[in-house]
Amino acid sequence: MEAAESTLVPGYRLDRYELLCPIASGGMASVWLARLRGKRGFEKLFAIKTIKTELISEPHFQEMFLDEARIASRIIHPNVAQILELGEQDDILYLVMEYVDGDSLAKINRLTLKRGSPLPPGVSLRIMAETCAGLHAAHQLKDAQGESLGVVHRDVSPQNILVSTEGAAKVIDFGLVKAKNRSAGETGQGVVKGKIRYMAPEQVSSKGTDHRADVWAAGMCLYELLVGHSPYHTEDDLDVVKRLMSPDPLPAFDVALPPPIEKILAKALVKEPDDRYESCAQMRRALESAIHELDLRAEHEDVAEFLKETLPELASKRAKTIAKATEAAESRQAHSESLEGLGSADMAFAATEVSAREKPAADPSLPLTRRRSVQDESDPDRAVSSSYGASRTTSATSLRDQLGERKKRGSAGLWIAGLVVAGAGAWILWPRPGAPTTDPPSAASSTASTVSPGPAASPSSSTSAIPDADASPVGAPAPEIDDEADADATNRAPAPIHNGGASAPVPNGASASPEAGAASAAPTYNPAWSILTNPPEAGVPPPPPATGATEAPPSPAPSPAPSPPEHPN
Repeated sequence: MEAAESTLVPGYRLDRYELLCPIASGGMASVWLARLRGKRGFEKLFAIKTIKTELISEPHFQEMFLDEARIASRIIHPNVAQILELGEQDDILYLVMEYVDGDSLAKINRLTLKRGSPLPPGVSLRIMAETCAGLHAAHQLKDAQGESLGVVHRDVSPQNILVSTEGAAKVIDFGLVKAKNRSAGETGQGVVKGKIRYMAPEQVSSKGTDHRADVWAAGMCLYELLVGHSPYHTEDDLDVVKRLMSPDPLPAFDVALPPPIEKILAKALVKEPDDRYESCAQMRRALESAIHELDLRAEHEDVAEFLKETLPELASKRAKTIAKATEAAESRQAHSESLEGLGSADMAFAATEVSAREKPAADPSLPLTRRRSVQDESDPDRAVSSSYGASRTTSATSLRDQLGERKKRGSAGLWIAGLVVAGAGAWILWPRPGAPTTDPPSAASSTASTVSPGPAASPSSSTSAIPDADASPVGAPAPEIDDEADADATNRAPAPIHNGGASAPVPNGASASPEAGAASAAPTYNPAWSILTNPPEAGVPPPPPATGATEAPPSPAPSPAPSPPEHPN
């Protein structure tokens, strides 16, 4: 709490109000001059009232502060300083009140007595008549059901009466106000609230008090203004308490007063409340009658003229204080704006550029940090830019959209990569068309041979047997064999089939056709993957892929068919 209160310095802002300078301090609160600035040069001064540092953490004083705001803010009268707003910031409760350009009645009376020119009777009567009018407005305050709240100020004194430069009197400080349904509760037995020298006898004795206690206090203020001192100025507070509890608390007058004024004081300062004026309004009418009866100059203009002629330095000093505080506020604002406008070259430690890349303003995929644009300043979803032109997107929706879009792009990339890997694997492992195999020759390559039925093949053989080249089908003439072709076939002896280092011998008495021999003698080789599973032996280069007709899928090598028996001639 104390740390929060210590921040109240000139320039500190309480919501819309900028504190300028302190102007008053009381028993439980301090008052600051504050400024409210609006559009197009609008500017207005207010008074800000806050609880003192040593009392800010006390719940009882907070309740009293809230009671003052709740009750006094409902009093609308030209002779009561109006409370406009209750606020709280950084654990600081504050009241916003109208600013009265004037001084307290206590200060004015002290300065005039010091200069040997006390307040004229007409000025004193006018000020107290308006004070009674303001008090009566507070006493008449009612709740929502129309019942009286029983408001009692309980702290009426020259310190709590302001006199403006225009001559108007205003009652202030309802901090000790008594009313129904107060949050702070009623004052306990033996507890005295207020200033002893202005208290009514029933208030000192802690008896029940009502609005007539304020009538007594108003009579004591009038006595001090007319006589020049309070009735008990030579006694201490303890003696004053004893005097107030005596049968005749009012002392004799030190100076001669006009009978109408003396009659008003005698009626207001009576020990028994029932013998006083019934209300402050009745006392105000008595004061107005005395003014007219004595033919005194006692209008607002007369009060203002007296202050201007007798105490001109008060208004001048106050105006200089306000001007100085306002100039300091302008200087602080200019300094703050100059700091915001400084570039990185003017700073001892330049700010690091968040992003140096330039992106088009219309690009929806802008990064989170980029250069500020006009669109950013008008977009409420974007944060306030810093002094160096960088801005950051703070919209949760836009962040979520960007992250979702990046996630989608990442998933699509993973799928594409997976498809590429799968396709590459299939391309490597799939057999290539046109590669030499151990299958029997196709129909296109065996058209020169005549297929004849033979004995059944073994289970490990192919479905078609390789016919004997020298045998002829039954009942058919033997074909003629060209000598050159026969010699060529003899020269092309079948090469051994490399299959784990074993060779398949040709049975005795059987000879294979050249095409069949070549097909059966070719090594098993696939240029795509066979080199890994069945590499050729050293010194045997792989044959080139076949360029003939498309062959059937590879099948196990057929077993050589037995030679058919020769028919007798």
